[in-house]
Amino acid sequence: MIRRVVTSVTAGGQWGIEGYVLDDLDTSATITEGVDDDPIDVFGGVHIYARPAAGDRAEAVMLHVGGKADHPVLAALRNEDARARYVTEFEDLSAGEVVIFNSAGDARVKIKADGEIEITAAAGQKILLKMKAGATEPAVLKSEHVGHTHGPGTFANSGGSVTGISGGAAAITGSAVVELE
Repeated sequence: MIRRVVTSVTAGGQWGIEGYVLDDLDTSATITEGVDDDPIDVFGGVHIYARPAAGDRAEAVMLHVGGKADHPVLAALRNEDARARYVTEFEDLSAGEVVIFNSAGDARVKIKADGEIEITAAAGQKILLKMKAGATEPAVLKSEHVGHTHGPGTFANSGGSVTGISGGAAAITGSAVVELE
């Protein structure tokens, strides 16, 4: 049996449901089920873990494994409230694009059809790069350093010291550059 349900409280990998209405085929009566049921396991995409914001009416398709009513799982998840906020803040996706965004719809990681990746932080927030060892550094915007130079002198870096005159970012070889705008 497959049912479309609205989710409620979420915790970890389980979501509660607000209940669902179905018709009893034997009596033609309408039955409401699932209102006070225990939270249900969510089978989302592989390596994707998300929880809807409180108050959003996220939806899911509820499946009963083996056709047994006592073993429901949620799959095919969507949060139309969050998607609508995203489209209002940005725009709808073009063909071939993928986006991961927060419930507020104001921060995203977008992979464009041509392979370009855009990262957008919410207004007033930073884009942080976190290393597995725990160090967190904010991404540095290229626009903050355009025209930035150093005068003659000795500069220390992780590979030792360098003496001379800075030639700007183009003079630095072997460095990975992340361009953020």
